[in-house]
Amino acid sequence: MTKILCLDLAGQTGFAIWSPAMDQPLYGAVRLPKASLGQTFASFRDFLSGKIVGERIEHVAIESPYIDKVSLNAVEKLYGLKAHAEEICYRRGVPCRPVSSAEWRKHFIGQPRAPQTLAKAQRRKWLKDQVRLECQRRGWAVTSDDEADALGVLVYERARILPRWGCDTELFGYEQIAPPMGMERVP
Repeated sequence: MTKILCLDLAGQTGFAIWSPAMDQPLYGAVRLPKASLGQTFASFRDFLSGKIVGERIEHVAIESPYIDKVSLNAVEKLYGLKAHAEEICYRRGVPCRPVSSAEWRKHFIGQPRAPQTLAKAQRRKWLKDQVRLECQRRGWAVTSDDEADALGVLVYERARILPRWGCDTELFGYEQIAPPMGMERVP
């Protein structure tokens, strides 16, 4: 049985956990202290080690840090968190894979990027809203973008490493409302 942990690294780190034995994923967010980078990294190390050991995690996927003008001042923290995650997973013998936001968003919401017709200032919000809406459609009451992003990474990574779980109908939080196209009943 594969138990997957997916992370959206940030000052508030979103996480999502799933295994085939679970009906619904476990998800949440942890706010990391920010008095110093040392404190942030130590807290993250405690959190991640505890999750891997306590939840018996067998695979970790991390959203790759995305750096733009807005997040430029977070470069050191984001890459530091990623490096710590990779090192912790290595020491625990758990595979750790980075996932780009374009990869998981294309799978989860059907688009890797926001429409070019939107103003640049609106694109990030549009993407975050689409991810939250998809979580809502699946019955997941997320309370932050970080939780929603971690769930998006989880759905993508689960389909990638366990292809039989790649179709998202009633298998993972979706109730099938209508039969697939071409499968309608003929009276």
